[in-house]
Amino acid sequence: MKSRLRLLRMLAARLERLPVDSVPARQAAGLRRSVNRALDSAEGGSPPAQEQVDFLIQASIDAIRRSVQPTTRKG
Repeated sequence: MKSRLRLLRMLAARLERLPVDSVPARQAAGLRRSVNRALDSAEGGSPPAQEQVDFLIQASIDAIRRSVQPTTRKG
């Protein structure tokens, strides 16, 4: 579990660095809050469930991937 929380901390730091003017960054704002809440809970001695950590890790990876994909122009 410690290694999963360490990964979640790294992903949280990466989510914080998304450009604020990008659509993926705005979409990831709620995710970032959930990740920070889970990390705060773990540091407070009440770690989140493994399933929640796994979900947040996957969702964070997906959000970061979306942020680096080139956008296509319509029209």
